[in-house]
Amino acid sequence: KQCLKITYKSFKARNENTFNFHPYLLKEFRNRWFLIGCMKVSQPVMNIALDRIIKVEPSDIDFKAKKGFDASNYFDNVIGVTVSPTLPSEEVKLFITNKHAPYVLTKPFHPSQKLVEKDPTGIIISLEVQHNFELEKEILGLGDGCKVLAPSKLKKNIEKRISNALELYQK
Repeated sequence: KQCLKITYKSFKARNENTFNFHPYLLKEFRNRWFLIGCMKVSQPVMNIALDRIIKVEPSDIDFKAKKGFDASNYFDNVIGVTVSPTLPSEEVKLFITNKHAPYVLTKPFHPSQKLVEKDPTGIIISLEVQHNFELEKEILGLGDGCKVLAPSKLKKNIEKRISNALELYQK
C-alpha cells in the first residue's frame, strides 16, 4: 500500500519511462514475475514485468486502491497475466493430437478446460478464456499437435502466425 515511482523500459519501447504506479499484487507466469496495478485509479489495471524495471523509489503520491479490483478473481478468465477489462471470455475449442493429448489432459491450459470429445486421432477440449497473447503462445507451443476449431478470429491469428513462421524457414 505504497505508491511507487518506477523507471521502466518495455521490450517495445525505445526509451525508458518513469511513472507513478499503485501496486496491488505480484503474479508469476512461466518463471517471469509481474507487478499488477495501475498508474492512476481512473486507468485500467495493467501488468509490468519486474525484469524490465530499471529503478524503484517511493512516490510522493498517496497510494490509492482501485474500486472493484478483486485480486482473488482478476485472472479467472485468462491464461497468463494479460487481462483486458472490456473483453469478455469466450469458448475456445482446440483439437489436440493423440501425441500431445496426455500432456494437455494431465496439465490443463486453464481451470475451465473440459474434454469435449475423444476419437482415435485425438481429443477436442474447450476453454472459457479471453483471447490474449499468452493463449496464442500456449497453442503455438504445441506446434503440429494442436488445431484451433473456434473461435474463427483466434484460428485466423494462429494461421497467420504459423504462416509467418513457415516463411522464416523458406528463406
